[in-house]
Amino acid sequence: MRYIDKTDRCLEFDDFLAKYQNRLKGTDKKWDWKKIKKITSKDKQGQRIHIGGEVLISLFQSLRLQQKGLCIYCEQTIPEKNLENVQDYIYGHLEHIIKQELAKTLNSEEAKEIILEQNNISVSCNGFNCELEVLEENDAIKNFCGHFKDGNYTTMVFDENQFLHPFKVRNLEEHFAYNENEIIEVINITPNNEKTKSEQKSVNYMINFLNLQDETLKEMRLEQYNIILEDISNGEDINDLLSDDYDIFPKFYSMLKYLFKEDLEIINR
Repeated sequence: MRYIDKTDRCLEFDDFLAKYQNRLKGTDKKWDWKKIKKITSKDKQGQRIHIGGEVLISLFQSLRLQQKGLCIYCEQTIPEKNLENVQDYIYGHLEHIIKQELAKTLNSEEAKEIILEQNNISVSCNGFNCELEVLEENDAIKNFCGHFKDGNYTTMVFDENQFLHPFKVRNLEEHFAYNENEIIEVINITPNNEKTKSEQKSVNYMINFLNLQDETLKEMRLEQYNIILEDISNGEDINDLLSDDYDIFPKFYSMLKYLFKEDLEIINR
């Protein structure tokens, strides 16, 4: 996990809400995220267009770029979603960091902040390896990240005091560490022992709440680590490989920065 600066916004989504937000309440006067997809409008030629669905794609694209192409939780690369591939898209979803169900106990304005505010919306993977082009019937899905935390996959409940919010905790990536042994078979994610006991407790909570120690993730981390090792052996500069200037980061970017930090520090001296 890494901190995400939410200064930039998807203006299309803001404009959409300014025009249509009153249509996003149910009969119980509660805000309903699912209503967005149902909103349509006629264009100048009189053709009805699904503007709700289109603005959700725009929001997805905007947030994905804001996150440098990475899942908000596990940091695997999430493929782009667009109008052309949306019908067959299986890799990621618009994720409410604070789950929408919590809004049911809040007043209207507080609920709106949780359900419609971009400062609570991100892009999460769907809990499997996004490099799979086709999902077989027996392939595991929702094994980690957003759907895992919000579904019936864990007995853990949301704990505001333990939750490390990726839009609020600056230098969030520094809370996590990754194993590096002489013989590496998988790469585990753990609390950084340089952090306080309280902070380490929160990191353990996040790892378990999101299932970031899933076997698939551990194997994927190792694969990416080995890719960078091979790039370096082929003469590529680690500073170029892990530059902050790219629009899309290498997957598991925070892990790579941690495992290659000594190389980066030596080069940058």
